[in-house]
Amino acid sequence: MDVDKEAFRPKTILWYQYLVFVIIGLRLAIGIGVMVTAADSVRAQIGGFQQIFGLGIGAVLQLALAHYVGDQGNRTARWIQTGWFVLAMSITLISYIAGRSPGGLLALGGILAMTAEGLALWLLFHPDSSRWFRSDRNTKALRNIFD
Repeated sequence: MDVDKEAFRPKTILWYQYLVFVIIGLRLAIGIGVMVTAADSVRAQIGGFQQIFGLGIGAVLQLALAHYVGDQGNRTARWIQTGWFVLAMSITLISYIAGRSPGGLLALGGILAMTAEGLALWLLFHPDSSRWFRSDRNTKALRNIFD
């Protein structure tokens, strides 16, 4: 039986998905750290439940994008992921410039998360990944199953 290599995900897509879990973990840790350090002022403005709900929604959206990009090979989701990165990078830079970013380990975690997101995005546009997104892998995979 001849196996079509285009039907399988390239390693760059697998690494992208691994990085997504690292990014989600870093973002959750940063969010919880911010909630703990600014407990009084932030909870007075918005409740703790809303903060936790916001962190959960962000994690679920990131996981959904990772599924559609990494498992389904959806090109639209890849561009949504790109837009999300540009938005996150802009907000992060503005918060650092305005002096409203957390300091210490939380700042280091934010820098690591943005670096991991940049690397994950680069992996999505790597030549192997781009070739995989352009391929007609669903049709080829079905042909392999029924041959």
